Amino acid sequence: MYLTIVLDDDAKRANDKLDRFLEAYYGQPAAMMRKRQAGYAGPASGVAEWLSEYVRAGCSHLVLRFTGEHERNLEAIAGLREKIV
Repeated sequence: MYLTIVLDDDAKRANDKLDRFLEAYYGQPAAMMRKRQAGYAGPASGVAEWLSEYVRAGCSHLVLRFTGEHERNLEAIAGLREKIV
């Protein structure tokens, strides 16, 4: 499963970042792209449960794309790895 993630404690700011990224990357309205592909925008505290939904549904491979600050986001996800079940 290919998933786009924006981690930010401010959910509105995270969603704005995701919308800008999707529109710039695909040249399409963000609302249309969000209907076509999965994305998470919000605090790190909620991403483990969101990813766990895919794991429980049977996904064995999650490909995570961050919209920026890759090292910081990788560290955040790595710190939550045990909670993704």
